Amino acid sequence: MKPLAERIGLYRVAALLVACALVLEILRVEVLAGSAPAQVACTFGEVVFLALAAMVFLSARRRGSRES
Repeated sequence: MKPLAERIGLYRVAALLVACALVLEILRVEVLAGSAPAQVACTFGEVVFLALAAMVFLSARRRGSRES
């Protein structure tokens, strides 16, 4: 993730992670509506992507406050 963050910036990396969580949410609601195990797996994936995005956002804020 570091090379990508250096190339496009931490906030954009976090936005991409949030977008991945949103795609999983849409997939869960629209495509996997009948399968309980698949819905649980998608929900877990959403939580993972959102947790990673939160860590990246915090890292970006810390990096920004150090540079100021």
